[in-house]
Amino acid sequence: MTEIEQKLADLGGHTVHHFSDGLYAKEAFFPAGTAIMKHTHDFSHLSILAKGRVAVMKGEQISIIDAPACIEIKAHVTHGIKAMSD
Repeated sequence: MTEIEQKLADLGGHTVHHFSDGLYAKEAFFPAGTAIMKHTHDFSHLSILAKGRVAVMKGEQISIIDAPACIEIKAHVTHGIKAMSD
């Protein structure tokens, strides 16, 4: 478990890693109020919001998103997320 995964677990959340035929997906549960601070990646990625409501910051834009939703984050875009509900 990484340091970040341990901190998430201490808050009541969890992360599960999935692998299949060269594909990777990360499943995560963030309790209401949990925030993932601003960061960037060298690659684009998709996040599937299966349940709840989140505030997503991409660049200077903040959007409130309700599940179900697919959230696209382009490479090199500063982004962060806050769980508004479990």
